[in-house]
Parts: sequence; structure tokens; C-alpha cells
Amino acid sequence: MKTKILNLIKYVLRNRKKIFTLGKGSVTRYTLIEIKWLFSIYFHFIDTDFQDRFHTHAFNAIGWTISGGYFEEVMNGIGNTSTYTSYIKGLRYIPKLLNHKILKAEENTCTILFTGPYSSIWTEETEDWIRIIKSGQIELFKIDKNKNVSN
Repeated sequence: MKTKILNLIKYVLRNRKKIFTLGKGSVTRYTLIEIKWLFSIYFHFIDTDFQDRFHTHAFNAIGWTISGGYFEEVMNGIGNTSTYTSYIKGLRYIPKLLNHKILKAEENTCTILFTGPYSSIWTEETEDWIRIIKSGQIELFKIDKNKNVSN
């Protein structure tokens, strides 16, 4: 029954779909409502084996894993090397400064995300660089961890 409902969501929202690829696999977002200055509701279908970068978000959110589950790695802050791994299932609060990446999702993993208002910037980070990004996926600047700031 749950699979039929999830397939119905995909069908109804098929014209409001966006795919994010951050490494091996992808996250497909279906937008139920998006009022960035107020709140948004998204369905995320996670088919990820390993994201190649940490990222923060432009919003605080409540996430509810309604199908499946996944492992994520969390970095303590930005530009840090201390991390921990946890298994995500059920309801959780996701602060916008949570610097995380998905390691491995179970088959048919789906989350519903209730966001608060969007801020104008967020980050992506690898072993080599930190990017500061603003609305529209525009890179404000990039910090090479081995060198200097570039833009």
C-alpha cells in the first residue's frame, strides 16, 4: 500500500521534479509546495550509495523518513575533520547548519521535508574545498583548503 501511495505522489508531482547528484546516486525531489520566504514541503526519494561532499541547507527543517532509511555522516561544524555516522529513520529536526552527507540509502527510501523560511546561503565541502553558495546555485566563493580563497 505504501509503495502505491509513493508512486501516486511521483505521478501527481511529476512536473515538479528536480534531481540532485552529489557523488554516486541521486536524490529526486518532488515539490508539494514551495514558498521560500515562508515554508516548503518536499518529498525526497533517496537513491544514494555515497555523496562526495558534505552540505548544509538554506533552511531549518523537520524530516520524516516515511519509507526505508539511510546512513549519514555528520561533520562537527564547517572546515572540521571530526565526523560521526548515524542511521536515519523516522522523525528528526535538521538545523540549517548541519553539515552532512548521505553515505548509503536503503532501497525505496523516501522522506518528507517540512522547511522553514530559506536563508540566502549554504555550503558544500569536500576534503579539498569549501564552497559558499547562494540562491540559484550561484557560487559566492570557494576556499581551497590547501591554498587561498578564489572566486
